[in-house]
Amino acid sequence: KICIVDCKERTMTDTNITFDTRVMSMVCVNDEMVLIGTLSWFVFAYNQDTKEMLWQQRLHDAVLSMEVYQDDDGDKSQRLFAGLADGTVAIFEALSPSCTSYDLFYLPIGQSPVTCLRLLGNKLWCACGNNVSIIHASTLDPKDRFTVSANPYDTILSLVPGLPGVWISVRGSSVLELWDKETLSCRMLYDTRTGRFPNLRK
Repeated sequence: KICIVDCKERTMTDTNITFDTRVMSMVCVNDEMVLIGTLSWFVFAYNQDTKEMLWQQRLHDAVLSMEVYQDDDGDKSQRLFAGLADGTVAIFEALSPSCTSYDLFYLPIGQSPVTCLRLLGNKLWCACGNNVSIIHASTLDPKDRFTVSANPYDTILSLVPGLPGVWISVRGSSVLELWDKETLSCRMLYDTRTGRFPNLRK
């Protein structure tokens, strides 16, 4: 079920939008359209005002994260990136409320689920297992890749941009990692459980 929370007014409003599966991700395209990704492999598009479904598209796996990119140098169209549980990123070209079917392109990222996507300018950071792959959001060319831990079983949960860099959290760990978005090096560790700053890993 989808609810709308007004943080300023401190209110929550129910909608008539319900699913028989788990919602895994959500992204706002513009003032008119919001996209919802589900565990059942679907992306649903809804009108923000009427709350009516505009279209739905089935993908190859569960939709764990989504980001929308607008190429200001091109035709101004919007492109959707959807991180999937099969280790790929599905790409929708020319998002529109009226387009009900898309020719999708799947970009392989790794063997683990793509748990988080984050746009930093024209660079798309893709978290896959304990790695972050960076691709150019317009050309789709690979730009860089780095590993956040030596444990191959670690899974990155979130990528949060901030003024000092990008904060990265790992599943099962109370430590937040601050990474420099230019040098792609870890600048600081902060343990939320103890309130301390562990030494940086060598």
